[in-house]
Amino acid sequence: MRFFKKSALAMLAFLSACGSTNYTIPYDRVSARVQTIGLVTPAIKPEATAALQNGVGMSFGLIGALAEAAAQSNRESRLNAVLQQHRFLAAAELNERLRTALEARGYRVVLIPTQRSNMDFLKTYQAPATPVDAYLDVSVTTYGYVAAGRRVPYRPAFEARMQLVSARDNTILMREGINQENGLDVQAAPEFNFDDSDVMVASPERTILGMRDVFTRATQAMAGVLQ
Repeated sequence: MRFFKKSALAMLAFLSACGSTNYTIPYDRVSARVQTIGLVTPAIKPEATAALQNGVGMSFGLIGALAEAAAQSNRESRLNAVLQQHRFLAAAELNERLRTALEARGYRVVLIPTQRSNMDFLKTYQAPATPVDAYLDVSVTTYGYVAAGRRVPYRPAFEARMQLVSARDNTILMREGINQENGLDVQAAPEFNFDDSDVMVASPERTILGMRDVFTRATQAMAGVLQ
């Protein structure tokens, strides 16, 4: 019971956080003079979400929220079992796609393995053996599948914040959000929508393809900011 109470409160916090404002800092490639980017290990939650927003139970206070939390916990357990069985490693998928997208735009990329203890941007960056001009710091706050209501399909979801920090003087050269207020809008192809979570779990290949599709589109959008 205590677990579901905590999950319910976390769900309420998640829904309220969706309305938070994340300010952006536009990027000027000419003045930034960045050629080599240090891509630090992203902050990313270890498990995917399978959220039903605005579920019926959310209209009935804490008891309803507890019921919704129990249902969400079950959906997420089944979704993450699918991802694990098919070896979908979110951090590795993100790093590889982002590195490829940045290199396609003319940047040299140095991967910087980093321990992350929370979802915040790093306060300091450890200089790698290969000199870099700036550090790209990404925090993925949500990935998985989300339905906006009971009669709305589950769609691949991806939300993130990112910032580019100068290695010379720690100036923030760019800050942007993906699928957050005032940020970039990125949606997966509609063929990866599912009418309900049972169909999603019963179609593991399409579920994985949907995750890879939204990760690819998101990392292309991220790299596009640094065009």
